[in-house]
Amino acid sequence: MNVGDVKATVRQGLRAVDTGRRTIEAVAAETADATSRAGYAVYDSSHPEIDEAMTCLREAAREVELTNRRIEATTEAAHEFLKALG
Repeated sequence: MNVGDVKATVRQGLRAVDTGRRTIEAVAAETADATSRAGYAVYDSSHPEIDEAMTCLREAAREVELTNRRIEATTEAAHEFLKALG
């Protein structure tokens, strides 16, 4: 594999990461909407199952945030690698 092949492979990976990023952004929007709606629906409830469900939704939102950070770091690293290759 030559440098041109490596660059092409990295660029193909970047396109795949971008597709994944768009998917995660859609998930983030849906998660935020679901959390908001659920919060209104169960306002002032102290039922253990509701507390557990709301915790799960908050954890899902946190995972989406962490995934976005990983995607951003991966993209930056790939661009730096391409730059180093010339």
